[in-house]
Amino acid sequence: MEVSTANLCFFFTSDLAVMEDLVNFELLKVIGMCLQIIQIYRFIWNVLRLSMRHVLASSLLQVTTKYFCNVRSSKI
Repeated sequence: MEVSTANLCFFFTSDLAVMEDLVNFELLKVIGMCLQIIQIYRFIWNVLRLSMRHVLASSLLQVTTKYFCNVRSSKI
């Protein structure tokens, strides 16, 4: 069986193309995983931010209520 340089070049370039496709596919998978992690992080951040806003608002309401109740009771 005779092997020509044209055949070797074809197999070499086709192997490179397959390897390049695999690398691109793996790279896309990694990018997709990173985007999912960022999406999960943003979701958790928004939940925490909204819950903290609720906690801060209720705390502020309690403090102002106590303050105004104390001010009114001291004036009476």
